[in-house]
Amino acid sequence: MANAISEKESKNGKFSLTAESWSIVSRQANGQTRSIASLRMVYIRGQKNEIINTWIFPKRPDVLPVFAAELISVGGVTRVAFVDIQTPVMTGDTVDEVTHLTAPLASRFACLPCDEKAPEWATTASPGNFTYSRQADGTWTSTIQDCYLAYLDVYLKAYATGTTAKNSARLPEDRRVTDELQAYQKHHMESSPGKKFLGNLFGVEWTDSFLTDFLFAKP
Repeated sequence: MANAISEKESKNGKFSLTAESWSIVSRQANGQTRSIASLRMVYIRGQKNEIINTWIFPKRPDVLPVFAAELISVGGVTRVAFVDIQTPVMTGDTVDEVTHLTAPLASRFACLPCDEKAPEWATTASPGNFTYSRQADGTWTSTIQDCYLAYLDVYLKAYATGTTAKNSARLPEDRRVTDELQAYQKHHMESSPGKKFLGNLFGVEWTDSFLTDFLFAKP
């Protein structure tokens, strides 16, 4: 179920922001449903700019990974495309499973153009099979769309349905692992240039509240 969270116009009137969240639920054998993760999406649109930022934060990040994606387009050129399934709290075999699932995706989309390495702060919790592209002109747009949807499809099929999702839903809350996830979220919030960008457009006070209480809030 999707819930509209926020709509905001920039101070200069040239950009609009829409933010929504979805609760990913698992259906149990008794027919009841339990939330296992929160999918959050931000869409920013200007006259020549489009930005999509998508996260899935699980309630038990030691069992389920994090989905992370950011697409930035200016004048029809994809300035940045980053898509990954990350494991900030997972260890051992669970990380190996993510690596196995994402390796074919990384190989499939290695063709996308890139003129620099992905920033270290964005990849510290990655098993390594992320896709990062920069300065991709319009001829690559459909491939970037396919990349985004392919990673998301793998995440949802592997972790939002089936046995793993049901097992996650049965687990009680664990403050230790949610605190570790929160540290990961705060690291992204403070490291990403997006915080300054949003502050310039929508105001520092509103941006701090938006990032803390919505985008990077605990699931």
